[in-house]
Amino acid sequence: MPTSKEATLWRATGSYVPTLSSKTSLIEETRQFLLTYARLGDIEATRQALVNGGLPQRSRATRATIIKIVQMRLTRWHPPTWVLDDLIAFAQEGHQAELQAAMLMHTARQDRLLYDHDPI
Repeated sequence: MPTSKEATLWRATGSYVPTLSSKTSLIEETRQFLLTYARLGDIEATRQALVNGGLPQRSRATRATIIKIVQMRLTRWHPPTWVLDDLIAFAQEGHQAELQAAMLMHTARQDRLLYDHDPI
């Protein structure tokens, strides 16, 4: 049990994915993705804008990898529009802790255990 001075650290478990091993957090990049998506209103245009220099990383290949990971995390489960709108609102507030909490809450929505329409 952590003391009041220790923070609990949570880490998702699952299969090892080499492309995610060096890109674990990407909170600021995710925030930039959400802000750019809010401005452009299109996932592909957002991806292109960030890969073409919208992120601070010097390498285009690194930017492309980061955006692939962020886009996969945010959109692979085809969230309803209101989920991305909610995350955009937190990204616009500029407080990292609140954005992280909102992303954690919406990540739980992706868990297949929460849905009863899939056979076991």
